[in-house]
Amino acid sequence: MKKIKKKLFDSIVSMIVFTVVLIVLTIFVTNKFIELNIEKVYADGGLMIQINTKINKDLEDLSDAEGLGSKYNMINVTNNNNITKKYQIVLTPINKDENDIRMALDDVLIRNLSKFEKQDNSYVVGEYSLLPNQTRMHSIRMWIDKNSQNKKINVNFKVNVKILD
Repeated sequence: MKKIKKKLFDSIVSMIVFTVVLIVLTIFVTNKFIELNIEKVYADGGLMIQINTKINKDLEDLSDAEGLGSKYNMINVTNNNNITKKYQIVLTPINKDENDIRMALDDVLIRNLSKFEKQDNSYVVGEYSLLPNQTRMHSIRMWIDKNSQNKKINVNFKVNVKILD
């Protein structure tokens, strides 16, 4: 009888520990999802896209090194097709204060926003090919050029993934 009670007690303790661990993991994953700024998940042309469709924040003047440490918007694209798909990442300004904005795409390509190609009042900040069943994660960081007269700007952009094929 004592052995049964002991096993029952151990089982209950194990279940409680498992439940607590599961709750902690759920909170952690939820916070990471929120931290990545992903607000919308949708499928288009066989691509699964996870994206925050808006960038609306106050930018400060930073050096490029400091800008690479700033908060970013995340875009995840997965190709669920049997063929390679091409797409573009496009930023459409809502307000017109685009001068002196520096941008990093995937922490590699750093330049003034105005140097990107502009199509239909939108900036094409990247064009990519994605192999079948491949996933690519992109990050967009923005800040004001350290040498700018502006020390703070509120920016408002619509972020979009445009499928080319």
